[in-house]
Amino acid sequence: MSAVVKTVTPFIDQESLEKALDTIGIKYTVEHNKIVTNRKDYFGQQYFVKENGAYSFRHDRDQGTMIGWGDMSGKNWKPVTKFLEEIEVEYRKMFQKKLEQLERDRLEEEARKLEEQRKQYIEKQKTEIYAKAEAKGYRVKEKKVGAKIKLVLVKHTY
Repeated sequence: MSAVVKTVTPFIDQESLEKALDTIGIKYTVEHNKIVTNRKDYFGQQYFVKENGAYSFRHDRDQGTMIGWGDMSGKNWKPVTKFLEEIEVEYRKMFQKKLEQLERDRLEEEARKLEEQRKQYIEKQKTEIYAKAEAKGYRVKEKKVGAKIKLVLVKHTY
């Protein structure tokens, strides 16, 4: 009889789940909404399937302990519960890294936007100052003082 295992951590991100599988050394293939692992049981390959926005692990309820499904005493074989514990730990790490990277990217984008707004504001102020000065008969000279720009108004009277 087959079983669906509910995990504490919902596997919602395919990329993080694939990285977690890579980290613990499980080979897999992606087929539409399934991630088919190299783990076998009575019903064939064990796999993750995406349903209702999250991946669930599908496997034989007996966890492949039937005769003929490989060497269960080998060092690479793990019961489903142990396998899922390892996947959950690695998935949380990968998902957290992805969230942190997205946050850094968002902050960098926000900083770029703010810098662009600042430059536009400075340019607008500069244009307004030039226009007012010229309307009053002044000529404007720019001088750099350190990192700042100093505007000097010059008016020649005869």
